[in-house]
Amino acid sequence: MRKTIFKKLEAQGLIANYNRLRKNLPPRLPDRVYIWDETLREGVETPTVYLTYVEKVKLAKLLDEAGVSIITVGFPALSDEEKSTVRRIANEGFQQASIAASARATRSDVDACLDCGVKEVVIFTPFNGLNLQYRLKMSKEQVLKNTVECIEHAKRHGVTVNFALEDASRTPLPDILQIFEAAVKAGADRLV
Repeated sequence: MRKTIFKKLEAQGLIANYNRLRKNLPPRLPDRVYIWDETLREGVETPTVYLTYVEKVKLAKLLDEAGVSIITVGFPALSDEEKSTVRRIANEGFQQASIAASARATRSDVDACLDCGVKEVVIFTPFNGLNLQYRLKMSKEQVLKNTVECIEHAKRHGVTVNFALEDASRTPLPDILQIFEAAVKAGADRLV
């Protein structure tokens, strides 16, 4: 029964079966593993979780001391308060971590990140049928165009660009490859 439902959803383009790719996994971990922390971006979206500015800085400093490589500290386009918080945290001075901020694949979101003085911008967008049709109400071509333009815009401002594919587990592998290739050609430094 479960396999039948899975195959039906996959045939409709709503999910992708990545279990068949297990045989292609590397046999061991790389020599160095980098840690990317999203607590200050994703964690604070949890209902009833609210951190003051002082608590956010304290957490970011602890993550920095622990050797975290990249700390995504917020989503500046969300509000003026969030933008101010991201700007202030970005100027706190960290020993090891690179401070990043998140942006949807829109120029105004990227500009909000650039205004904060972060060294890295995480540009994210979904690229599966479900999100394209019902949430973004855009074609694949429009999403590809927006993504490329936003990455190029951010790169012109000298920041490291991370491209994150939102809701990737529902995205067919050929579509993942298509948008990742476009992101790399546009100048993305990392793919997530």
